[in-house]
Amino acid sequence: MRQGRGSVWIVLLVLLSVVTFVGAARGERATPHTLAPTEVTLHAIADATISSASPGTNYGTATSLEVQSSGRTYKRALLRFDVHGALPANAVIDSARLELFLTASSGEPRAQFVATNLLSDWSESAVTWNDRPPTTGPSTMPFWVSATLSQWQGWDVTPIVQAWNVGHEYGLVLRGADGAPNFHRTFASAEYGRGAYTPRLIVNYHLTRPTLTPTPSATARQTPTPTVTRVTRTPVPTSTPTQTPTRTGTPTVTRTPPRTPTPTPTQTPVTAALARRSQQGPQGRQK
Repeated sequence: MRQGRGSVWIVLLVLLSVVTFVGAARGERATPHTLAPTEVTLHAIADATISSASPGTNYGTATSLEVQSSGRTYKRALLRFDVHGALPANAVIDSARLELFLTASSGEPRAQFVATNLLSDWSESAVTWNDRPPTTGPSTMPFWVSATLSQWQGWDVTPIVQAWNVGHEYGLVLRGADGAPNFHRTFASAEYGRGAYTPRLIVNYHLTRPTLTPTPSATARQTPTPTVTRVTRTPVPTSTPTQTPTRTGTPTVTRTPPRTPTPTPTQTPVTAALARRSQQGPQGRQK
């Protein structure tokens, strides 16, 4: 009975390993469907304006974001999103577009902006011109901003978002391009009071093939190994019953020779002597 139960467990282990291997193979074949591009819209989680005219003033609660380059006054807009929290770990950024809703404009009808990656963290409720975070690459190429009001303005910030995806994510700063003429642009901030006009980041990405899919196949190959050792033990008990019939046959051979022929040779001489005496009896009496 123990041998029968052991063989049943071996069969179950083999079947389980086969099912695990097939399931892993099917999962690996399904991953190409996740490689299709996906678009997600993220809204700013922090934004603030910093002004050289008021270097110690915080504008984190203002309803507007301003970018200005006129004379001695410079204003810049800081924005931060949460790309790490919104995208999967194996996401690859294909493109990213920053969009702001323009509410006011003055100066040149066309102005050039530049977006630059931020190097350190900052607080929306505390950042000022004096303690503004430093910038680092990458930066975008200068892009044009029109003066048309009540419209979304959008610019390509793909290299910055790609840097966030593989490193730190401190946000970006919008400023006027070097040598740009006087201009002043005002956009709706996250505190504008209308959620539909919050600064947004439109990201297109795709997923890479997961590298952990081959791991189930390795476990499936290891599970059959103990079954080989158990199979070799099963023939051992079968050899023991073969010896029992040989021992039972030996007593039958010893009992076969009969002992009845032994008295036959002792009886033959007696009958011969009696026959001779019967023949000589009368002759002896006559003498």
